Parts: sequence; structure tokens; C-alpha cells
Amino acid sequence: MFGGGGGGYQAPKLSAIQIQSIGYGSPIQMLFGTDRVSPILIWTANFQRHEHDQSGGKGLGGGGGKSYTYAADILFALTEGEIRGFGRCWRDKDQYDDIDKAGFNSFSALGARPQSAWGHLTTNYAEQALSYSGLSLLGASDYPLSDGATLGNHSSEVFGLLTSTDSAAQNHLDAHIKDTIEMFLTDPYFGAVAEQTAQIPLALDHLHDYCAARGLLISPLLNSTRAAHEYLSEWAKIANAGIIWSEGVLKFRPLSDIAYSGDFGSYTPDTTISYHFDADDGAVYELIKPTRKKPQDRFNQVTVEYLNRVNDYNDASIVKDDLAAIDQDGLRPADTLKLECIKLTRVAVIVAYTGLQQSLSLLNDYEIQTDCDADLLEPVDFVTVSCAGLGLSNARCRVKSCEDNANGALTFIVEDAPIGAYCG
Repeated sequence: MFGGGGGGYQAPKLSAIQIQSIGYGSPIQMLFGTDRVSPILIWTANFQRHEHDQSGGKGLGGGGGKSYTYAADILFALTEGEIRGFGRCWRDKDQYDDIDKAGFNSFSALGARPQSAWGHLTTNYAEQALSYSGLSLLGASDYPLSDGATLGNHSSEVFGLLTSTDSAAQNHLDAHIKDTIEMFLTDPYFGAVAEQTAQIPLALDHLHDYCAARGLLISPLLNSTRAAHEYLSEWAKIANAGIIWSEGVLKFRPLSDIAYSGDFGSYTPDTTISYHFDADDGAVYELIKPTRKKPQDRFNQVTVEYLNRVNDYNDASIVKDDLAAIDQDGLRPADTLKLECIKLTRVAVIVAYTGLQQSLSLLNDYEIQTDCDADLLEPVDFVTVSCAGLGLSNARCRVKSCEDNANGALTFIVEDAPIGAYCG
């Protein structure tokens, strides 16, 4: 009547590991500081299928069925360059305190040059026993797969390049921006301009003083193809610095005009007035042309998105606004700054408030054309401007740009620079 005698549930029998993505063609990741890194599967073998009988229950249908569990040998690559070690590990929704508890107690390598191949490969797959020098690795033999013979989604906390064990240097987890820029550009293995470093000296010490005094640390994970200048601009934004190519040197000059002192150092700004522009003296000047920032560009709310280490490196955001400006002009939010290299809330707060302060305080630009001996000025230098017609008397400004004109004159763009406007 009920079609009795039917067998129990029969699970599908899989004969190979099910891989959603492979490492071939994927960019090699680099990590400065500490982040949660998704590994790349670079090798697998020894797929195993284990059959299990399922006892049939009482009642209708009666018969038992079969189920299967699966395992395989796997090897993951994480980042390029020698790291300090591994921390927490995640597999799908499960979190583990360390890689051993996650099942990677068979093998790990920190990316030294050279480094030894995994002993399991040497013993069982000698012809495939590559050392992968310069890559950090995690390996496991007989690693349990899911019911569908898939690996699942993995990620591991990696203590990457430039993480220090010296408590006087930084917080053990993040990297100094100065060190990051230097290694990113000059490392002999992966530096963006490694072959030209003798021709491209860097000026980073003053930037380092500011960042160290304020505790501005980063942990950038380079896992996609981007132009080098995009990374440099992002890090300079966090460091509140301008990037200048001048006198054959790539300079990163902090904008802050206020002194700071912190756990990792102190900063004294250079507030020297490098030149005085006076439209009323005997010098040859064209009209000093002012430009007022448009009201819609005076943003009174700044949002910074970052990855919060305390919350397992998940997305978080900091919003800073000026209530007085909002009451007066209405809400004018700036485009959200997405800075995944920030892992600390306090760093995101400083960046957001600094951006808000500059947006509301730096209101006027002035275009100045001159034949005077101002050719030694460079962006970020302080100058003063006097012009009776504009009501300016030794107004402190800062150079934004300088161009040589075809007739040999110079065109400067300078901006208002009230004291404290560049700091957050």
C-alpha cells in the first residue's frame, strides 16, 4: 500500500575534492602589519572517501543507507615575505584560537628565503616537494572536508611584515607608515621601484615623528592590482602628509602645525615662513586671484570605514560631524573614506576628525603669478600674503602647487592656513 521495502537515504558518492577557486592566476598577497588573510589553495592530493552505514529506523521504509566523509592533503599560500607568525583561524562560522586547533598542526612556514619544503611532501610526493621560498604557508594532511567534499571558507590572522616584538617600537601588531612606505618602494624582492632606489631617495623622518607621536599605525593587505601611487596616497592621507617630488627626493611632509608627544615619540612642526608675497610692493605680480570654496564642498560630516581588529576584522565606521555647521548649513557629508589598512578605532577617529577640521577651516585659495625669486618654494611650505585690495595683511598661507609658465614666470596656488586647521 505504501510502497514498502524502499531503501534508506543514499548520499551521493563524490570522487574528488570540490574546489570553488584555485590559486593559478591569483595575485600573491603582501601584508604589512596584522590582518585576517584568506589563503590561496596551491596544492592538494590524496583525496579520501570514507563510507559509513546508516542504520535504518523502525517503521515505514525500513532499510538503511550510506553516508560519506571526505579528507585530503592540502597546502595553502598566504602572503609574500617573511612573517612573524599566525594567530586566530576561521573556517566558515567556526573560530579557533590558533592554527593547530584549526587542523593545521601538520605544517606551517613563515616565508623565509630560503625555507624547507613540507616534510609530508618530501616523503610522499618528492617530485612535488617545492619549498615556495618567500611565501608563508599552511598545510594539513588528512584534512577533513565538508559533506560536499569542499574545503569551506578559511582565513587566518597573520602577523605580517614589519610587526615588531619590541614594545618600544609600536603595538606589536601594526606597522609604522614610514617603514611601510620604505619597504613597499625599496624591498629587493617586491619593491615598486627597487631597481631605482639609488636614484629615488626618500625623506620620511619628519612624517615618522608625527605618526609615532600620534600612534598612527596601519596594516595594509595588498591583495589586488592597484597603481603604486594609490597606495602611497592612501597612506599619506592617514599620515596627514603631502607627497612632494623635489630636489631629486620623494618627500612625505606632515601637514600638522601643532606639536605632539606620545608613547612612541614626539613631533615638532616646521612652521617657518619661507616667503612673503606682497601685491603692493615693487615686485612684478599679476593680480592675486582668490577662489572661495563652494558651500557644498564645505563638508560638515566625515565618515571613515575601516576593519576593526577587536571585532574579528569586520567592517566598522567612524562618523565625525560639526553640529554647529550642520545647524547653519544643513548636513553636507563627504564621500566615505574606505581605509581597510586601518585596524584601530583610535586611528580612524583621528583621520575622520582631521578631515573634518580641514574641510571646514581651509576655505580660500589664491592664485599668484610672479617673476620673483620664489622658485625654491615647494608644496607644504608656509608663506604670507599681503594684498590691500583683498584685505590681506601677512595672511599665513600654504603652498599647494607651483607651475613654470612658458614666459618663465611662476604660478603658485596657495591656501589659507589658520593655525591648527590641519590637525585632528
